Formats: sequence, structure tokens, C-alpha cells
Amino acid sequence: MPPIAVGSGTSGVQHWQHLSGWRCAIRRSRTGADDMAGDAGPPGDPGNEDTAERYRHTARNPLTPRAAVAELLASMNRVIEITEPDPQLPVALSFSRSRQAALDAKRGIAKGLAERDAADRAEPRRRELPERLQSALRAIDDCISAMQLLDGNRLDIASAARQEGFVVASDGCVSIGTAHQRSVSDETTMRRARYEHRLMSVLAEMAAVQERSVATIAERLGADEPGIPWSFIECAKAGVELSTFETGGAGLPPSPLRDLLDRLAADMASAKRRFGSNL
Repeated sequence: MPPIAVGSGTSGVQHWQHLSGWRCAIRRSRTGADDMAGDAGPPGDPGNEDTAERYRHTARNPLTPRAAVAELLASMNRVIEITEPDPQLPVALSFSRSRQAALDAKRGIAKGLAERDAADRAEPRRRELPERLQSALRAIDDCISAMQLLDGNRLDIASAARQEGFVVASDGCVSIGTAHQRSVSDETTMRRARYEHRLMSVLAEMAAVQERSVATIAERLGADEPGIPWSFIECAKAGVELSTFETGGAGLPPSPLRDLLDRLAADMASAKRRFGSNL
């Protein structure tokens, strides 16, 4: 496990606690994955192929919950049913435009679902993509939150040790300051050892958090296997954007999490180049 940069003074807390933008972006991504079905928007103009294509892309998106696609299809069927032409009404009062738009949307949904079913048969794990992506994003958010808390504890312990005249290194080692070196009592030696033990315990927990988080993220995305993660390949084929995994770990302090996110960004770029779809 590579060492975790905790800095000295207040730098460690600045690194891990000043990441509100990162956490907000992750939470937006999590919400976006949940609400993907809403991207289709209202039906377009009658006879407009854009309407069918827009709904086709929504239906074939592996991150759009199938239940949401089913509800979307049901809503189009309801529109088609209630806009059935009534020969007793004047043509000016007909709902032909709305009906045609709903028919186009239904055609797009049916085509998208057929493509999605075929892709799911070729790669059954695609059905797990929404839950796997959510788990990976949650693991990133939880890791940053835990690191913020632990690094705050580390700073508090280090600050207390320095106030007593001890010298604290960034690796958690605590030594007796020059003011006490001429007359080191047993009590001073014991306090030094206690501070060092507490700091080492916090640093060990930080390393454990990183190790668990990186393992979870990699497993959820299929990045624990050689080559480009299968989840990225499937998203690239479907034309799905995963912005959180395309920017790397820029803004995070040096850590295993940052290393993983940088690698995932490179993998995502490779997946889009090799498997990207213009459909």
C-alpha cells in the first residue's frame, strides 16, 4: 500500500477537508444516475426523428432503471389512448401532434429496449451497472468523508503534542524536543510514546480506509481485472458519459484513491476511443 500523504501542520486537513466541490460532484453524479430516465424530456414535434432517437437513447442506456423505462412506455401508451381521433370532433380540436409525438417516442423506446436486451444477453453483468455505479460513487464519497474525519483527529493529536514541546513528523513519529532533552523524565517519555501510538493508530486507520475503499471501487467497476473495466466498455458502447470517472483524481491529495481515479480516467478514455458509439 503506497503511503498516504498527511502533510504537517494544517496541510493534511486542508488536503482532505477542503474537498466540498469533490463531494458535491459525486453526489450530483449519484442523483443523475438515479434520475437518468428523466433525460428524455417531453415528446418532440410529430414526425420528428429526433423524438424517436432521444427516447431510444434513454431506453438503451444501461444506467436507466428498467422500471423507469417501463413507466415511460406506459405513459406514452396512455397519451396514444387518450388522443385517439374522435370523428365527432372538428379537425382543429384533434390531438394529432401530441399523438404523433407519443407514437414516435414509443417507437424509439421499443427500439432502444430491443438493443438493450441484445446487449444484456451478450454481457449479463450490464444489468448490474446502475447498482454497481452507485456503490462505487458511494465508496468514493465515504472514503473522502472518513479521511476528513481521521485527518482532523490526526491534526488534533499532533497539535496537542507540539503544545507540550514534542516534535511531530509527518509519518507520525514523535520525538522529544530540545527543551526537554537535558532532563527527560519517565513521565515525558511515556507521554511521547502515547502521542506516537495515537498518531500511528490514526495513520493505520487512514491506510485501512484507503485500502478498503480502493478495493470496493475496483470490484464494483470491474477494475480489479486486467485491461479496461468491462463497465467502462459497456458504457462506451452505449454512449453513456461517466464524468466522475473521466476527470481522474485531480484535487485530491496523493493517495491510493487518487492513483485509482487517475487510472480509471485513462481506462475510460481508452474505452471511448476503442468502443465509443455514435449511435
